[in-house]
Order: sequence, then C-alpha cells, then structure tokens
Amino acid sequence: MSTTDLDEAFFRELFEWLPQPYVWLRPVWNESATEITDFIYVYSNEAGLEYLHLQRAQLGTLLLSQTPSLTEELRPKVFAELLRALQGNETVCVDMFNPVINRYARVFRLPFRGGVMSTIQDKTDEQRAIQELRERTRQLEQSNGDLEEFAYAASHDLQEPLRKITTFSDRLSSELTGQLTPMQEGLLGRLHSSAMRMKGLIDDLLAYSRVGTRKEPFQTVNLDTLLQDVLQDLEGAVQEARAQVRVGPLATLQGDPRQLQQLFQNLLGNALKYRNGDVQPLIEVSGRRLKSGDELHPDDSPGAGDWYLVEVRDNGIGFDMQYAAKIFQVFQRLHGRAEYEGSGVGLAIVQKVAARHGGYVRAQSEPGKGAAFRLLLPIESLSIEVPAT
Repeated sequence: MSTTDLDEAFFRELFEWLPQPYVWLRPVWNESATEITDFIYVYSNEAGLEYLHLQRAQLGTLLLSQTPSLTEELRPKVFAELLRALQGNETVCVDMFNPVINRYARVFRLPFRGGVMSTIQDKTDEQRAIQELRERTRQLEQSNGDLEEFAYAASHDLQEPLRKITTFSDRLSSELTGQLTPMQEGLLGRLHSSAMRMKGLIDDLLAYSRVGTRKEPFQTVNLDTLLQDVLQDLEGAVQEARAQVRVGPLATLQGDPRQLQQLFQNLLGNALKYRNGDVQPLIEVSGRRLKSGDELHPDDSPGAGDWYLVEVRDNGIGFDMQYAAKIFQVFQRLHGRAEYEGSGVGLAIVQKVAARHGGYVRAQSEPGKGAAFRLLLPIESLSIEVPAT
C-alpha cells in the first residue's frame, strides 16, 4: 500500500468517527481540462450521509445533476461556493436553508487535497428558537398595542358618563342646599369624592396609554430648560411644601419633550408628596456620564457603550427595597389613599417613558432616609451631549 493510500485510509478513519458532518468533493473538468464543470462526491462520513439523506452507494454522483438533497435553486449556489473555495484557496462560510431536508446550517468550505471539504454545523434548533422568539415578540408587541388602544378608548369613553355624574351631583347638592340631613350631605360628598377620584384614575390611565399610542418624533431637548418648565408647573406644590430644589447642569439629547416632561414631573411630584414630616424637603437633580465599569452602569460586558445618569434624590419617607419592583407597576401603591393621594400610575409612566427612550429607571431607598430614582439613557442612540464638569 502506498503512502498516499495510507494517508487517505487514516483520513477516512479519522473523519468517520467525528459527530459533525464532513463531505469531500473534487472538481470535474471539461475535456480540455480548462474549466470546472461540476463537483463529484468523493467521501462523506456517516454523519454527513445522514444529514444529507445520502446512501454510501451514492458517493461518486455529481453535485449539479445527481444530488437529490439539493433543490434546483441551491445547486448553482453551492457550486459557486465550492469554486470560490477551491480557486481562491480560501475558507468560505455560508448560512443556508435546505428545504428538501428542512434544515438550517452553517457550512464551511475549505480547500482539501485537490478538492473541497465541507463541514456542516446544524443550526436548525437555533434558527427555529430565534424565529419563535421573534414571533412571540411580535405577538407581545401587538398585544401591548391592542391593550394600549383599548385603555385609551375605554378611558376616553368613560369621560362623558363620569362628567354627567359629577355635574348632576353638583346640581343636586346646589338645589337641595339647606334641605338635606347631615347624612344625606355626607353621602353626596362621598359621591362627589368618588367621582373625582375616578376622574383622576381615568386621566392617569389615559396618560399611561398615550406613552405608547401618541408618540411624537424625537427632537432636541435641553434637560435644564425642561426641568425649569417642570418646576414652574409644580411651583404651588414646591411653595406649599417649602421645599428646596437643586438642579445641577444637565445634558441635551434627542427625545420626546412632552413625555420627558411628564417623567420628571412625576418624579419631582413624588418627592414632594412623600416628604418626611416636619423636615424641610430637599430634592436634588443631577446628571453624569457612566462609563463601562461604573457600579451603576447597566451593562457589565466589555466594550459596552456609555450611559447618561439623571438622579432625582430626596430626603423623604423612603421605602423598603423589597417593594422596589412593585412601585413601577400600574395601580400599585405602598400607602393608602387616606395617607397620600394618587392612583399608582405615575411611576409606571416614568418606566414606560424611559423604555421608549431605550433606557431604564431604577430606585434606591431606605425607610425614613429618602429615595433616589435613577434614569439611565444610552448616550449614543439619543445623541446625548453631556455638559463639561
């Protein structure tokens, strides 16, 4: 037996036991040996035969005319890949789907002993998992969209009957002035209070649904200017609480100004609402760049992009961190209505606005020691210009 035969026998035995499909093809030349016209199957290990649905007796068949596991559309594509690997003396990597065997694969074609060795990595399970994930994501987005549309329509349709309830109860109270017993006056007062609370819930539900349904194109937003507008809107509440509000230099970014104003109004409004007894409220708003490796950076992976952190910190009543996730859920409250007014939608809106801008909102707190709400926004995608410090 020649050395070449021994080498080939060793090679065949080696590849035969490998679990990954390997298929070896050699070129077929025209009569004048000037052009490659086809490729012929020389060898395949057992895994390759099984993957391609070939019998060992079919080795020696031609790629372009005699391969049952390749469609008419795939054969010239595979031929071109083999030709490129052989003539370019390079490894060719391609992803392909073969409808005949209903499999996805990543195929590496590399020059080998005057021909081309193809090694096949089956990607069927991976691709189907990706497709299933995409479909579930699409269904979830559609479901969320439908829910937002329903919430908007339902809350909008509830406005008119609620308006009539408040109008008629006010008229009834006015027309019967002096004729009602204390109990009757109390019942009318409770009716009016319930109607106004319902109006607040509907308004908040509308605001929450509009984050998803009424999106404005992003534009340049100066957060310093935006915070001044928010503080102007909250001027009465700030004066009533005798609060001190400090706002540091903030960035300029691309965003939805109306939604961002709602976000900061909710955060500052919460800081004013949940103040700590007789202690003068102190609210501090600051911003800074977060680089990879910063303990507050949302992504620990190497090469992660920079983020911009806006922190709203107060010295209010705070909360237990076991409820940190709950406070961002719709209609979830940590305190009863008798203690603090509100519907429990404000922080859910904050989270939704942050997500629409590709960001996150996180909370850190301790009972009796205030709270810090941290808005993290991606610098690159929002073109954030961080002021020099």
